[in-house]
Amino acid sequence: MLYVGRGRKSFAPGVSFNEVLHEYSVHGRKLSGVTRKICERMKLNFKDAENLVVERCDEGSQVHKWIQDWIDTGKFDTIHPGAKWVHDELIRRYGSTDVRALAMSEVLVYDLKDYASAVDIIVEHDDVYDLYDIKTGKFKPEYLAWQLGCYKWFLELQGKKVGKCACICVHDKMFYRVLPRSTEDVKVLLYGNN
Repeated sequence: MLYVGRGRKSFAPGVSFNEVLHEYSVHGRKLSGVTRKICERMKLNFKDAENLVVERCDEGSQVHKWIQDWIDTGKFDTIHPGAKWVHDELIRRYGSTDVRALAMSEVLVYDLKDYASAVDIIVEHDDVYDLYDIKTGKFKPEYLAWQLGCYKWFLELQGKKVGKCACICVHDKMFYRVLPRSTEDVKVLLYGNN
């Protein structure tokens, strides 16, 4: 499936995402995601943990899909305990009538140069954007600080104000606040010490 800015908004002008190939592009030019850079920085090798990634991937994709469908259509058609917990927590935090009106799912973000990614959930309120990443595996604070730091900076490049950054951890049934890495750190991660 190819999409441009799934959800109500895109913060990635001209960027498209090929879901089958998991590739981002802008006007035909291939972009990079941020995962590889973060893994290199943290000296993570997902090849060594391939079984865990594959095991979590199917469940994580389903949880993301159920939440996205609910945000986009209002229909919540699952009894999966993790997806139900995310659904109930978002309603508890933002109110049942407000959360879907405020929330966007799988929103493309872009550094206007070389990198793009999709934020799992963005909740917009009073011109402030809260960023959420859904994880079905264990909470990894350092990884998420880098990931959400990239997303935060990508939005700030477009003049948006970012409020909370958090991980919605299905594994622990917890919302973890995340202190994103600074803009300076993110620039060094993505482009080096130029």
